[in-house]
Amino acid sequence: MVKKRLTVILAVVAIALTVWPSGQKAAATEINILPYYVAGNVGDYWTYAYIAPTGVPDFTLALTQVGSGPLTGKYRLGDGTDWRIYDWDASGVNVYENEGIVYSPPIKIDAIQQLDEVVVSPFPEHADFPWYFQKLGSSLTVLAGTFDDVLVQFALDKNFGGPTKANDEFVLDYTAVPYGVTHVSWMAAGIGEIQNRDYDEFGNMLFEYQLKATSVPLPPSLVLLGSGLLGLLALRKRFSK
Repeated sequence: MVKKRLTVILAVVAIALTVWPSGQKAAATEINILPYYVAGNVGDYWTYAYIAPTGVPDFTLALTQVGSGPLTGKYRLGDGTDWRIYDWDASGVNVYENEGIVYSPPIKIDAIQQLDEVVVSPFPEHADFPWYFQKLGSSLTVLAGTFDDVLVQFALDKNFGGPTKANDEFVLDYTAVPYGVTHVSWMAAGIGEIQNRDYDEFGNMLFEYQLKATSVPLPPSLVLLGSGLLGLLALRKRFSK
């Protein structure tokens, strides 16, 4: 069963820029992840389509607000089976619940993260899955269009026995990244997650899905491609009625 949709879908300006896949780096080593993690307003939606495997239905995540109980007023991003409840301030994102796992106190994802450096996941159940952030140095085209300002977040697995061919795919230095890539999320500033992949212990891709449509206003720098533009305009017109 294909799962793991909501690895980091929560989320316009990055304060650092590196280049991938060439491996060249700018002087700055930190980035503010809030523009990538936090996007949209209550009522917005993000529809994703699976590129692989084929035949898996599309799914849509919606941003709502909790209306009752101890988490009243917090934000909920998800669908019927995958969701996250959170809020945020300038210091970062506070995660209160993740698909039924309740955190008390909430998990804090700091706004400022190191680029090109393995960092510990703030989620205690993911102690063996550190993170690694890189800034994409080129645009990324998905079903919804072409995005220029993209942050890549890798989840690594300490149990894979070292780097795999997935690390080679992303030109990750074995010294800097000694663990195998298990999950990758691409996030566009002001939009949120636009692409997601999962890998096994050998570096084989298990699935990939891409953003297909969203109600979030698109940034001026977004270049949409032909039928993608028409499809998105049709969707937005229909949902605006």
